[in-house]
Amino acid sequence: MMQIPKYKTLAGLSFPPAEIVPGHTQFTVQNTTEEEVIAYAEMLSEEGFSLYDKKVKPAGSEKPYNRNLFYTYINEEQNIFIFWAAGIRTVHIVTSPCLPLPKTEKIPSPSKMHPKLFQLKLALGSIYAVHLADNHFVLMDGSLDGEGDPEALYAFLKEKSGEETPRIAMWMFTHPDSDHIRLATVFLKAFAGKVDIEGFAYQFNDCEKAKFVYIDSAIIGEEIQAFEESIKTNFPHVPVYTLHAGQSYFFPGVEIEILLTADTIYPYPYASANDVSAAWRLKTAEKTFLFLGDCMQYSCRELASIYGDYVKSDILQLAHHGLIGGEIGLYKLVDPMVCLWYTSENRFLGKVPNQKYQWCLGEGGCDYNRWIRDESVRKREHYHLGKTTEIDLGPGM
Repeated sequence: MMQIPKYKTLAGLSFPPAEIVPGHTQFTVQNTTEEEVIAYAEMLSEEGFSLYDKKVKPAGSEKPYNRNLFYTYINEEQNIFIFWAAGIRTVHIVTSPCLPLPKTEKIPSPSKMHPKLFQLKLALGSIYAVHLADNHFVLMDGSLDGEGDPEALYAFLKEKSGEETPRIAMWMFTHPDSDHIRLATVFLKAFAGKVDIEGFAYQFNDCEKAKFVYIDSAIIGEEIQAFEESIKTNFPHVPVYTLHAGQSYFFPGVEIEILLTADTIYPYPYASANDVSAAWRLKTAEKTFLFLGDCMQYSCRELASIYGDYVKSDILQLAHHGLIGGEIGLYKLVDPMVCLWYTSENRFLGKVPNQKYQWCLGEGGCDYNRWIRDESVRKREHYHLGKTTEIDLGPGM
């Protein structure tokens, strides 16, 4: 365990150090104060750490006196990430070896081309693409390895870019379930040398030390191992970034801000890989897109408690395929105009034999789906899998 200065708190509840992410050590303190968090940040400066990044984000208009604080400190040996979540009076402090960090400057759009968002028609699973103004792509999640899907993804990138060797600025992943990373594992091997990739970004839990309650952690560990081996073997010189809440990843005209990662829900027990799903929000000059991956109810409630109506967004990717996992309080705060469901409409409606997901329609206590599809509340646009959906994100930032 890497040594860092001890956090000083008068009445806070300190949890035992945890290793949620391989090579990272986490310290979490509940019932602490903003003043104690700021004092700790100042202590790090006095101890010789350099401030790499600091962000202040609202905790919602209903709590204007609250603000969420994010710090990144570095020295020659380690990085330290601090996340003060004002709404739940909790600070998470994570220390890691010196790993790649995202740049902190915005990147202006090089052209008048609007970024475009695509919900791709592939196998069951999640994969989204953002076509940037510089003709690069940001990919979000990696779907299942359905028959012909790796080839279909490559064909999509070639068609939209008009280039024989498409360029992926970043491939981001929410969590390590097979329907979010397996296609990527295969694609990286099949198309090494045929695509340029500039970075990978994710935060996967250590399946040996942060085990799941209801599923076999070893199975997820094997999925992670195959995925990371594919990166190391086929793209050995491409940087791999570890996501942390508060970070921003900047691309031409686009900002992607990380709102929640696996370590930010500690000490909540991780029932399955869905409970370690990250969430982030993409912003252009005119549009916002909230990406929830497979966040489950607890993570959705945490997002609502931490950020309040700061999460208001134009476009929402519904949590966990639009099945079990959403939370009505969060959905009301987001209140999107466009809803993206990464499951087929027939499957959602229970029209596929032996796949009748009763909770999809709001039965069984899933009031969040009933509310967001209620046209008396607001008439929204809903897009399911079955075809590729393209959405104009407006001018870049």
